[in-house]
Amino acid sequence: MSKTKFQFYLCAEAADKEGKTTAVFLKRVRLQGEETWYSFPESHQKTSGHETRMALAPLKNAQAALRTRGQFRTVNISLDDSQKKLYMDDEGNFTFKDYPLAESKIVSAQSTPHEAKMEELVSSFSKAVLGKEESIKEVIEHFLIKKLYPKNKNVASWCELFEKESARFQLSGQRQIEIFKSCLDPSLEDWFLVNQRRLANSADWTEWKAKLIGTFGNNSFKPVYQVFSYKYLYGSYIEYVIRKKNYFSNSIAS
Repeated sequence: MSKTKFQFYLCAEAADKEGKTTAVFLKRVRLQGEETWYSFPESHQKTSGHETRMALAPLKNAQAALRTRGQFRTVNISLDDSQKKLYMDDEGNFTFKDYPLAESKIVSAQSTPHEAKMEELVSSFSKAVLGKEESIKEVIEHFLIKKLYPKNKNVASWCELFEKESARFQLSGQRQIEIFKSCLDPSLEDWFLVNQRRLANSADWTEWKAKLIGTFGNNSFKPVYQVFSYKYLYGSYIEYVIRKKNYFSNSIAS
């Protein structure tokens, strides 16, 4: 019995809209060596709908390996004629349960399904209304970078990762700054607001990066803690305000 070589693309994503759990989905299929992928409709992406194929060792092992959201696998599987009919009709058209599968964007030989997925995400985000909270949340959900916390010891490296993720999603201008703000720990909100007032409304990431590294680039947040712990104890309150303002400017502004 002849066999046909297929490729399946699996990805770990949020299991529901609430995003509290992660599940593995069978996103698309194609013939091995071909460039065009055929996407399963969302209603047929759960692996439970492909139990027979998921029982095969390559797919079963790939599913077990996908434990973290954003991970993916491309798996090669040879299917006999009876199994082939589950995904392709007699004319060579990709179908699933008599549902014609939509063609995904053609991926070059140098690209990967993961890159194609990122392109799809970028396209969908670019169509969203700028500034919508939901759109910002979607970008952050797929950002492969941790938030910048006060204990981060290498701000410059964090900035490099942020720039790489920004390039993946084609972020620029004020949209990139909004995402940057969402990547900051809440304890850095005051720092962001102070610099937001000082910088021009058109300030781009380059200017914000300079402020960020200028303030925290010494790998220590001690000066920041000292500023916010500088409390009024005695004497003239006006002198206290002047001293704190000067201390703040010397320690925070850069």
